[in-house]
Amino acid sequence: MDRFEKSPVDPRIHKRISEEREGALLRENALQEVRLLVSVLESERDLLVSGDWERLDSLLEEKNRRSGILENLLADLPPEDFLETEQDDGAPSLRSALLHLEELASVNLAIARESSMMVEHVLREISVESDGGKTYGSRGTVGPGSQSPALVSTRG
Repeated sequence: MDRFEKSPVDPRIHKRISEEREGALLRENALQEVRLLVSVLESERDLLVSGDWERLDSLLEEKNRRSGILENLLADLPPEDFLETEQDDGAPSLRSALLHLEELASVNLAIARESSMMVEHVLREISVESDGGKTYGSRGTVGPGSQSPALVSTRG
């Protein structure tokens, strides 16, 4: 063996190093996607609070697209990547980033539900006011004590 020739290295070591690099890159890509999705959810929250719902459609498309990308990245990661609470360099872990994303999504869902309930309430009020506040009763009456104009007798 020539003295400049390197000793043979076990190919399993190269494979393990390659897998570790690939895993690190995958984790970093997932973290980056979480950051982008957090930004989208923060914009969504701001629009929900401001009532500027016309701009939500394009934002929802972006949210769905980013969510799909993140879902694919996360599917390729091993379960132990979700257990870390902090990275070696002190940066937030994938787990903590995902928990933050989940909290933000929950807040947005609560705001959207509240907005929906307010819209439903306003529509109900408008509907009742346009009818003069009268509704059909269980006996076919409209309002207190009056007979419904739509009540038809089937007795001979």
